[in-house]
Amino acid sequence: WERMPVCRLHEDNGLPALDASYQPTLVRAALTKDALVLSILCLEAHPSSILENPKELWNQDNLEIFLGPEGYGYFQAAVSPGGRLEAARGQTGGRRVKSIPAPAGVTVQAVKGVAVPAAREGAAPQEGWTARLTIPLEAVRTVVGFPAGLHPEVYPWRIQIVRNRPERE
Repeated sequence: WERMPVCRLHEDNGLPALDASYQPTLVRAALTKDALVLSILCLEAHPSSILENPKELWNQDNLEIFLGPEGYGYFQAAVSPGGRLEAARGQTGGRRVKSIPAPAGVTVQAVKGVAVPAAREGAAPQEGWTARLTIPLEAVRTVVGFPAGLHPEVYPWRIQIVRNRPERE
């Protein structure tokens, strides 16, 4: 993974972060003929502040991944720092979102307390959590209900990755 290109998530307005609460998120992705594989590193300046509630995924630190072919519905996966996975499907524009059981074959591995070497000499190493997901394309097709021929190699797909980090006191 370390040799793969990195995509750095940015503020939702597209501008560089201007406040201290922003924490970097680094995404690496690989597409095989059968699956999308993601490795997402969520850096955290204060790792002891990572919020994790086993009952309320939406009120804690988490990642959301939205995936599907352009013009069709989407599959949504939400992952906590502890590896909890929730799934949903919806229509473009966030309409008719419905919670569903995680499709067969979708796997998640989350690791807290990941140490990352310092970015520059003299800087302190950073910590955070990593989520690695494998999302079989056939599972997305089955859940969303689009034609079988719409593979990402021949038809455009969209992916959106969102890091939710509740405000710290």
